Amino acid sequence: YQVSRCPQCGYENKLVHNGTKLVELKMPCINNYVTILRLHKQRFYCRNCHASFMAHTPVMHKHCSIADVTKKIIKQWCLEDVSEKEIAQQINISPSSVNRCVNHISAHRVRFSQPLPRHICFDEFRSIGSRMSFICIDGDSHQLLELLPDRLIKTIKHFFNGFDLNNRKRVTSVVMDLNANYGRIIHGLFPNAKIVIDRFHLVQMLGRSLDDTRVKVGKQLPTKSRERHVLKSQWKVLKKPVDKLDEVHRKYRYRLHEYLSDFEVIDICLSTSPKLNHDWLAYQAFLTAMQNRNEHDFEVCLGQYNSAGTAMDQTVKTFKKNLRDIKHSLETNLSNGPLEGTNRKIKQIKRTACGYHNLNHYFNRIWLEVTHH
Repeated sequence: YQVSRCPQCGYENKLVHNGTKLVELKMPCINNYVTILRLHKQRFYCRNCHASFMAHTPVMHKHCSIADVTKKIIKQWCLEDVSEKEIAQQINISPSSVNRCVNHISAHRVRFSQPLPRHICFDEFRSIGSRMSFICIDGDSHQLLELLPDRLIKTIKHFFNGFDLNNRKRVTSVVMDLNANYGRIIHGLFPNAKIVIDRFHLVQMLGRSLDDTRVKVGKQLPTKSRERHVLKSQWKVLKKPVDKLDEVHRKYRYRLHEYLSDFEVIDICLSTSPKLNHDWLAYQAFLTAMQNRNEHDFEVCLGQYNSAGTAMDQTVKTFKKNLRDIKHSLETNLSNGPLEGTNRKIKQIKRTACGYHNLNHYFNRIWLEVTHH
């Protein structure tokens, strides 16, 4: 290690050795044995400016006792579903040191100059406590775009307004659920974008409305009646599409101790109440129209629907209100499926760590684990 000039004053031939300092550097474990590299770092003294400094090594950063190789191993461990405490035990450092390395490695910076994708997916997830945070991804590459600490309209507008107008005009579609707050700001942020309602949430609304009617009808029946047991145990058969119902083969129904085909189960359920029959027919009509991607049939179903005083009435009213955006979803293959998968990974990170108290630490771990998979 040779130094010719003083880093403070720049004079040559004014440096002398000024002793050494012992530094213990934490290296990766070898065969589960703690490995510590002891370095005697040379100190230098300048006779011109009377400044002193120490020799540097590429093995570690300045003012750090953890080797760069160890930090790389921490990054590899963080890509897996492992808690920071377990990583610290494996590498023989403190959990706070692992946390500092994660925050340093996964420091995320927004680049407002980068082009926005043509298709964006919007959703939210529960981050810390009862707080809901905003998330958006690229609809084509499924790459994570941004995480925001909350889902308030002003926060979302403040973020996307950081991109210039020409960049925001590149966005042609935004996939979202039936959240009315998002719909109010989409066209203001992205002038050329159309809203695409995720089809999964449409089917989910229909299924919940059908379940609401089924439960209410079941509570009105005698406790030990055969019809009530069928409604309670065979709810999955009611939600099957018509083309997947088996009319010929009979299966053993465990709660009923009988062999019944799917159509026989449906007949028993629908015979209990005209309202359940009405909602089931509406459910199947809407489901068939969405599976066939037929906008005309979907609009006909809305026009022919008659109110029955059930939860399905509110669902149909919501469909009529968002008919234009629902038609967009029937025209394209875009969906929030990739975003739901990302939310699943985010929940698993939180579950493995037994929760987070610091939102920035949580977001840094998400960026590190989600973006590198």
